[in-house]
Amino acid sequence: MMKLVGFRKGVSKKTGKPYCSINVLKEFSSQQLMNGCVGSDIESIFLPDEQVNLLSDDDVGKEVIVEYNVFGNRAFVSGVSVVS
Repeated sequence: MMKLVGFRKGVSKKTGKPYCSINVLKEFSSQQLMNGCVGSDIESIFLPDEQVNLLSDDDVGKEVIVEYNVFGNRAFVSGVSVVS
């Protein structure tokens, strides 16, 4: 699991649709550690359109689970769940 450390909401200049991007704290992978990484990693993840309004300020600091679907050779975020 990853810890939600922040999120940003806005409107896309390109499509005019609302978006939400979350910032999560996670552990480095074993490959990254072997390559000299130290500490923790931060990742920015865009939520699916149907989950743009999922988060509130109270969710910051909580654990999140990110679900992925694979189409072709690419993985896409299919959902995010906040663990209470």
